[in-house]
Amino acid sequence: MGEESRKLIWGVEPTGTTIAGIILAIIMAIVAPILMTLMYGLIWPDTFMEWVWAWPGLILLLVIGALHLLVKLILSLLKSRLSLTIGDSILIYIAISASAGYAFSSSFLLAHYAYMVEGAPSISDNGKLMPDLWVPKGNITVNGVTMHALAPMFNETAREILLKDPNWFSIILSAWLPSLILWILVFLFLAIAQIGVALMFRKPWIDEEMLPFPYAQMAVEVMRATGFRGAWEHRGSSKILFGVGLLIGFLALLPNLLYSLKILSELPDLYGSLLVSAQGGYDLSPYIRNNVALMVTVAPLFIGLAFLMPLDVLITAIIWYALMYILLPFIEVSLGIVPLTETQDAHTNYFTIGHWYGLMPHMITRGIAIGFPIAWFLLTWKHISNWRRDREVFFGVIFGLTGFILAWILLSVSGVEPHIALLVTLIALLLYITWMRIRAETTWTTALYTYGPWYHEHLVLPWLPYRLSGRWYSREAFAAASSFYPLVTDRTLATVPGPAIMEGFRLAKVNNMHIRKIVVIGSFAVLMGIIISFILNLWGMYSYGLYGTVGGKWVGGPDRGLEPTWVDTMVHQNQITHMSNDHWLWFPQYIVGIIIGFFLVILRTFIPGVPFSPIGVLIGDMPVTGVLMFIPNVIALIVKLIVIRILGFEGYEKYIVPLMTGLVISSFFMTWLSYVTPKLISA
Repeated sequence: MGEESRKLIWGVEPTGTTIAGIILAIIMAIVAPILMTLMYGLIWPDTFMEWVWAWPGLILLLVIGALHLLVKLILSLLKSRLSLTIGDSILIYIAISASAGYAFSSSFLLAHYAYMVEGAPSISDNGKLMPDLWVPKGNITVNGVTMHALAPMFNETAREILLKDPNWFSIILSAWLPSLILWILVFLFLAIAQIGVALMFRKPWIDEEMLPFPYAQMAVEVMRATGFRGAWEHRGSSKILFGVGLLIGFLALLPNLLYSLKILSELPDLYGSLLVSAQGGYDLSPYIRNNVALMVTVAPLFIGLAFLMPLDVLITAIIWYALMYILLPFIEVSLGIVPLTETQDAHTNYFTIGHWYGLMPHMITRGIAIGFPIAWFLLTWKHISNWRRDREVFFGVIFGLTGFILAWILLSVSGVEPHIALLVTLIALLLYITWMRIRAETTWTTALYTYGPWYHEHLVLPWLPYRLSGRWYSREAFAAASSFYPLVTDRTLATVPGPAIMEGFRLAKVNNMHIRKIVVIGSFAVLMGIIISFILNLWGMYSYGLYGTVGGKWVGGPDRGLEPTWVDTMVHQNQITHMSNDHWLWFPQYIVGIIIGFFLVILRTFIPGVPFSPIGVLIGDMPVTGVLMFIPNVIALIVKLIVIRILGFEGYEKYIVPLMTGLVISSFFMTWLSYVTPKLISA
């Protein structure tokens, strides 16, 4: 029987799981955080490559699949058999995706808090403002030498003394144990809450709305092309097109790799700007002026990602960005609402228009991101209220409430005032839900060439009550602000496990897999990812010292001069340097954004036929998917309309999705190789 007669979803035939596949998934839940932590700590000394945290599931699955295909071929020659199933690959994908990202979260938190106390002690007044449980503040004695417990991270001499003791890591672990337990549990409980939300929203989002899940579709194309039984047997043309996409991305970015290896002596001036995603795009802003933010790029990565986004998202993202960052600047500059910035480049203009004066699109969309999940809870309340009779929702409610309450209690006990800890936990979880939905509807990336989505501006919110009460300089105010941003910084949002779990549920539906398997392997992966990443990052920071200090080589914890400085100026100077310092300007816009976000979801629900996506507003407002992908979005929209008219939606899924999947993956891989290979050679 053909695929059409069997009505296979995404060209996948349901399969079971094998013992080998389950074991491999368990192994990858352990290996992935080790691999990503070491790579992040030792290879990437600049932050623009951190967008990779959205990709380890796809990239490592491709590597595993390629090895699997090779072994299958060898065994077939020996007249033996090995065949992992699509069910196995789903578990492997979830194990990697739910565990690998904690390499960043743990590094960010540990390095930043240590930096505030020891690296730049003026920020927290030599640790007096920092809650005692967050980092060790006492001394350790090594080989008869007494030093501050954090000193070896920042001081080469102290590090040399420490490392001479064969039991040095046991000493460090003893000093850090209370703090490690605190943060491991906070992240674990927040993860449990996300799994609960995914269980509560699975049926409304997957069964009823049938959201597209582009990353899950990409994962299936990787599975199909690398020999997993249940997908390999179907859609031979899709496998060919996946290979064609890989080849196009490879050829387009090969000159950049050769140039980075000094095989080519020079490249055309426009080559990098137009084709290499890590270099941004060709900036038209200096020619247009008036604070307009416009860059032109036809980078294969951005083109591929744009083609994978739904039409309504593309339309909304294009319109939002055109209105807010191309048309609005002209109006505000001409009316004198916004001054002309000295540096007329796209990123300066983008952030100036978004953050500082007049209408603040960034602050509106920050509120929108909070309004969305509130509306989703309301719309699914009838479903959630049935929790006593629906076993899936029952466990979702239990997980969600348990994780939320325990995370709140831990933050309260650690030094954050209970009502502020409640606010921190609530907003963090709401943002996690929004990013779940973004991954369910569209593609997105973060921190490539510029920072994005920059949702760590929310750190001002828990500190704002202290400003209003006049207690802006206090231990409580410091704890409020600095407890929040490691939980909601852009790259933390890129790595939380909620999107991976929800993608697992979508893949489970394709394969008729019981969602219990997704919950079990996802929970195990989360636990392994948190524990391994925190401990391994701690080891790396003391073994190598933090990058940017004398002799320091461990890259973890980027932007130590950015967010900690924001906290510093807020708590010590009562200044919000990155948001006009006028809460009466940006806070009302934030509240308006919450209201707009709420009603946008309601509107879309009751008028489903409109070509408008609430999520498209956020996509159009992010630095990467707004500034850098504006032109690719326009190209994708025009071409996609033509192709769908010819092939239909099913033909688009069958032929264009695998092509763009191959293009996206090879584009990332070639960019990564161009950046990393010279550093490995020089090392």
